[in-house]
Amino acid sequence: MSRAHLRRFDVLADRLELVAAVDVDETRTAAVAEHGDG
Repeated sequence: MSRAHLRRFDVLADRLELVAAVDVDETRTAAVAEHGDG
């Protein structure tokens, strides 16, 4: 694997982590809105 390839994978992984974090955030927000606490 070339270095550029690895760097691209790094960026992809970072983006996936970001998307996962946003997903968790939205899920938590939806749950709180549903139950009305907070």
